[in-house]
Amino acid sequence: MNGILKIELKHFLGKFTISSVFIFLIIASVSIWLGIDQDYGLYVLSAIFGTGLIYAFIKYPKFWLYFVAVFTGTYFVETKPGVSAFDVIAGIFLLGGLFFWLIWTIGFKKERLFRNSADKALLIFFLFAPLNALIAVINEVPFLDWFREFGSYAMILYIFPIRYHIREKKNIIIFLSCFSISVLFCVFNQFYAYNQRAISMAVYAFELERSLRINQTLFTAATIFGIIFTLFTKKPFLKALLLFFTVLSFGALLVSFSRTFWVILMAVVLIMMFYIDKRSRIQVITATLIILTVIFGIVYSVFKDNTFVLLKVAEKRLSSTTKGQKDESVQIRFSEYEKVFDGISNYPLSGNGLGKKISFFDPFGLSTVKTNIIHNGYLWFLFRFGIPASILIFYFYLYYLFRLEKLARKTKDKFTKTLYISCFLLMVLMIISNFTSAQFMYRDGIFTSVIAIAFAENFVNYYRKDKQIKLTNDK
Repeated sequence: MNGILKIELKHFLGKFTISSVFIFLIIASVSIWLGIDQDYGLYVLSAIFGTGLIYAFIKYPKFWLYFVAVFTGTYFVETKPGVSAFDVIAGIFLLGGLFFWLIWTIGFKKERLFRNSADKALLIFFLFAPLNALIAVINEVPFLDWFREFGSYAMILYIFPIRYHIREKKNIIIFLSCFSISVLFCVFNQFYAYNQRAISMAVYAFELERSLRINQTLFTAATIFGIIFTLFTKKPFLKALLLFFTVLSFGALLVSFSRTFWVILMAVVLIMMFYIDKRSRIQVITATLIILTVIFGIVYSVFKDNTFVLLKVAEKRLSSTTKGQKDESVQIRFSEYEKVFDGISNYPLSGNGLGKKISFFDPFGLSTVKTNIIHNGYLWFLFRFGIPASILIFYFYLYYLFRLEKLARKTKDKFTKTLYISCFLLMVLMIISNFTSAQFMYRDGIFTSVIAIAFAENFVNYYRKDKQIKLTNDK
């Protein structure tokens, strides 16, 4: 890993010429002097830092993508209602950089980014997506609400710069390492939030299940990636590091008390057993026992005598999934779905527009709920975009699901097989989880899809002539 980082750093520094560095230093020196003289030092310093980053991003796009991978950690944990100052900054950085790259690559470099029918389906979807703004305005949706949802989902287009630049094994390792920093940031934020919301405020046992229920997809995906890469890694230190990462990710998922994702993780691990050998299956079972033991030890060190009370709460939470239609949340969602189906039947072709809210009666709270959240990702698209546009986007995801399944099954190279199995299981996670929530539209869900799909097509078209799949410059 150190060797890879040194090579990348050397390549990064090699992109800068003496003249460009000299000109930047002159501009920076003059700006600092003016800033001190005019008492605007902080603004000048921010401008210099920002200019330097922008120059580095343009000169070395991989550095831009590595930076995005690290930055997403703060993007995932920002959950304040409305449009905050952070949303504006994140939008300028993430969306601005993405659209600049797309315009430059397609418009000026004339590169062919859309390589198959699924990519073309996504292209058609986004070409007609601006018409959805007109539909939303007609349905009395503020344009800012429409643009916020559109901008959030537009992040799926990060598939193309990642697929274009992150093409070698060393780049993939660095990118995933950078993204793991974001995951760990979200993990520790989850532990901190649980401590603040549940442990410090809990009076009764049932209050221990109070938690911050965001980024469940991210934690589940990180656990899946951690398990797979731990299995196929031989170096003891790296295996231990990956196992520790898996334990933390799984622990964050546990304290979210998201029973749906607990069940989905178990289902995905079961599916994983069909794509690994007998020895790896034994290792998975052994690793699971180790992880559960470590987590129990951590829980006991925190809760002491209340450990078994917490475990009872978790058991009660998990067992409630067996109630089926008798479960309160399920009945509330049936009431929600009824209004969603009405909206789809009223506008089957055009949809109701991004940001459109629904109103339904909560039979348990005995109140009318007005929300823009739909607890089904497929109904979410049908309600907002209509049937034709939804078919395009469904085809896009299903294409890569089957593509990854084939690659995971047939690829022989160790690293690529590890990567493909992981990405395939991420797509399985996304397909299943979208039946219970609109994970296609949540921030962590979007980037989970980006990682899976970007690497799914990375080696396919480049080596179709050789009828084999391999890594470039993988020595």
